[in-house]
Amino acid sequence: MNLQFCFEARCSRSRPVAAHSHPSLELVYCTAGRFRTTFSRRRFELAPQSFSIVPATIPHDQVNLTDAVTICMGVDASGLESFAGAWADPGGILQAPLTAMCRELRGRERGYDMVARGLLLEVVALAQRQILREADGDMSPHEHIVRRALEIIEHRDGALSVAEVAAQLFISPDFLRHLFQRHADGSPNHYIAQARLARAKVLLRQPGMAVAETARLCGFENVHYFSRFFRKATGRTATEFRQDRPGPPAST
Repeated sequence: MNLQFCFEARCSRSRPVAAHSHPSLELVYCTAGRFRTTFSRRRFELAPQSFSIVPATIPHDQVNLTDAVTICMGVDASGLESFAGAWADPGGILQAPLTAMCRELRGRERGYDMVARGLLLEVVALAQRQILREADGDMSPHEHIVRRALEIIEHRDGALSVAEVAAQLFISPDFLRHLFQRHADGSPNHYIAQARLARAKVLLRQPGMAVAETARLCGFENVHYFSRFFRKATGRTATEFRQDRPGPPAST
């Protein structure tokens, strides 16, 4: 784990920060005021005692809703990469070590680098603790990743690949499959297929919805594959389901 930067920034409401990125993960802690940030097609609003985590190389901006004060910390190999988003810090427990780190880096007194290293470890550990408390106090970091993957799949109705899910979590597809093997009842592909099936059933009930269009909207590039998939899963063809006619039993 390597600290790349840590500094306090005073931000004027009249001067938004344009979209930019860093070679390292950035943790931005709000100590005063309010601002809005957008990255990975998601928008977050931060107030005092909250913080955002932006993975390396991801463009993000900052629109200041009021004058604001933040502490910005850049770090490599922190283990926070899969927690991209905005999080609350009730009680402001991260603010003290972040402020102390800024002071050490400004003063550069003898041994400042060792002190900063200790403060970095404290900040990362406390950040992860707060995130997991907010998500689920009994959930491990890897279980949290699986839950976020399931939320992504559900939000997109399964119309994405395992690689796309993994990319949004900033981990490899193989590692995502490994986590599902340990912490879920099926593979990522299984959950993607189930989400697509649920979406297809809704679409097919809509008047005038063609089977080919349903297949496309559910992420199937080939309508014939979609038809085989739907019949195997439900025991009916897509047309029979749309007309609410029973078909043969589903194959096993």
